[in-house]
Amino acid sequence: MQHNKNGPFPTELLVSIFIYLDGSSLSKCSRVCHQWNRVITQFDAVIWPNACYRDFEQPNAKRFWSPQFPKPLNSKRNWQDMYRITKNWYTGHVKAFYPTTLKHNSDLDPSLVIGSPQEQGLFTCLTLAQDGRIVRSNPNYHTTTTTSSLMLQSPISKQSVFLNPSVSKDQLVWMGGLQTHSIVCHYTHPSSNWLVTGALNGTVAVWDLNTKRLVRMWHGHRGRVLCISMNDEAVVSGGSDNLIRVWDWDKTINEWTHQSRPTRRGMINTVDYLSSRSDWYQGVGEIAVNGNLVACAPDASGPVLVFSLLTGSIVYELNINEKLHTSTEWATEDISAFTKLCLTPFFLLTKGKINQQYKSNVRLVPSASNVVTQRAFMKKNQSVGYITKLSESRQPSMEATGSMTPYQLYRYYQSNEQEIEQDSVIVPTTSACINVWNLQTGDILYRLVPTLDQPNQNYSITDIRMTTDYSKVFATIEVRGSKHYEERLFCWDFSARNDQLEQDFDIIELDQIDPVKRKTGTSWVCFM
Repeated sequence: MQHNKNGPFPTELLVSIFIYLDGSSLSKCSRVCHQWNRVITQFDAVIWPNACYRDFEQPNAKRFWSPQFPKPLNSKRNWQDMYRITKNWYTGHVKAFYPTTLKHNSDLDPSLVIGSPQEQGLFTCLTLAQDGRIVRSNPNYHTTTTTSSLMLQSPISKQSVFLNPSVSKDQLVWMGGLQTHSIVCHYTHPSSNWLVTGALNGTVAVWDLNTKRLVRMWHGHRGRVLCISMNDEAVVSGGSDNLIRVWDWDKTINEWTHQSRPTRRGMINTVDYLSSRSDWYQGVGEIAVNGNLVACAPDASGPVLVFSLLTGSIVYELNINEKLHTSTEWATEDISAFTKLCLTPFFLLTKGKINQQYKSNVRLVPSASNVVTQRAFMKKNQSVGYITKLSESRQPSMEATGSMTPYQLYRYYQSNEQEIEQDSVIVPTTSACINVWNLQTGDILYRLVPTLDQPNQNYSITDIRMTTDYSKVFATIEVRGSKHYEERLFCWDFSARNDQLEQDFDIIELDQIDPVKRKTGTSWVCFM
């Protein structure tokens, strides 16, 4: 009797089984054989979404929101990639490094712009538009023919042109408001053709970047608009009046007119939710939005507040544990301190500080190679080896006399300065970091910490940005010393696999220091 070997499992049967597995089980199944790996990869859009929703979306009936797993935005990412990136966020598995900057143009697509350059003493806001161009706003951007403070810049040629908006006949009622709409802030998203701006007179405007036309203008704030953001459902603005205004997108029509139905959803008065020990003196200075939540920070001092975008109720008042620090004021400063809030579906990123004199249970990422461990190692080495300082054991040098030549005096004072610099290496006690808050618990999950070539130098984090697929976090590191100033770009890559050694993106410098044009600060464009 002839024995018939069983053939491979039918594809339909494997798919019907795989859709009920979690992500960890799917990863193990993909290593069983070539057929299973091919099925799990080929039917990515059928199998992996169930694992993503099942493993990460945990609705809580006590809150007026629930996390939404991020969908792949383009063909460069699939559901399996998004699962791996989200899991790396929870575990803190990240590759941290200083990316290499290209001296030539990139063949990839622009994905992110980061930096806070100053032009003629005022900060320039940079965002990325849908067509890949950079949108720049600065109050100093004025010409004799236009009052617009917006410019569109090519990241390749770096050529800039003014955005001269136009108004259709149906929208002439907004012409008067346009003349007084002095732009203070703006926001764009690479996946949207809309540009939203906030003005000095408290108005909020919506522009179509494809047609360069003003399509909507709202009045609501009793002071200037300090920050603005948006998602697929609404525009959110924060003002000096401590109010957060929410404006709905009117999707029932193809084009807005002044006769369209009102689209203002409501407002949130942040003062009503602040505890008695905190005050927002300058209004809502920073804002970030995801699908369900809006996070805001003050313009001067105070905690970070997180609200439900649906109901306007407060979800969290984020404060660092005061037991870890010597004063409440210092702990509050660590959270906000004029930073760029970054919000993912599951996490909130804020700028912070680590005081090395106090031990904390919050882990650092990466755990081994970071500036905190570098400084701890330096401080440990300074405490052993000598009973007295080297400067105290040296023979007294010859005093400067009037008989010295100018060259001898120069060498004498130069040698003294070098001795002082060598002996007075002071290791800073605080290190700048990025706090990663878990939005499901309201606690700090871990802190992202960079590395430094010279750990004894003082540094600060001036800007934080994320790619649209949440795979990479970039931060501008500003290193300052008595005779040294440098701005560098640092990256934490959550998409990197264990076997990936090279960076899978390109970085090109956009702005450089130019004393002639009174431009300071550096900015970069990331291509992916």
